[in-house]
Amino acid sequence: MFNGGDYEQRLATGELREFVITTADASPRLGFAPGTQSQIVEYRDSDGHREALVHRYLRPDRFLAASGLPDPKWLSYEGVGYALDSRSVTPRPRRRKRAKKRPPRH
Repeated sequence: MFNGGDYEQRLATGELREFVITTADASPRLGFAPGTQSQIVEYRDSDGHREALVHRYLRPDRFLAASGLPDPKWLSYEGVGYALDSRSVTPRPRRRKRAKKRPPRH
């Protein structure tokens, strides 16, 4: 879905703009170059509507670390919003947590 939405191409042509929502130093345990930032980035269209929300590791040289691609967390595809499970290729509905059953009182 993310690739089918051409989000990166739309950023490159100026159809979408990116806004960094959060940024923090990446954990040294990940082995990235010092100064690499863990970022949550929002992509918006010209009207300011959110089109995608991604996570990325941005190296000091401005290239992306890890896979070299942003990791989508939420996106709008053909007018529908999807929350993505990063462990899966396909979007999954969010499961509701069931309340734990309490033992009966005596």
